[in-house]
Amino acid sequence: QDAMAKKIVETTSGSKYKLGNPSVAQLKANGKVSPNAAPQLDEKSLKAALAKAKAEFQLTGLLVGNGNYLLAGRPRKSTSGS
Repeated sequence: QDAMAKKIVETTSGSKYKLGNPSVAQLKANGKVSPNAAPQLDEKSLKAALAKAKAEFQLTGLLVGNGNYLLAGRPRKSTSGS
């Protein structure tokens, strides 16, 4: 994976791009990771990870968009839209 991350590719138009690390979704699509692979955490580790995430990202615990988005930080009034 590190070799892939440092590779530079050139498009037919001549543009050059340095590749980043492949995402988990890309690895799953390529069959390099089991589609059902998920880190197995015990309850204590899960609670510690949740507490760390709440502190680091200021998570509020509120979900919006049918549970697809988790709110973080202080609410602000939008400057655009309704």
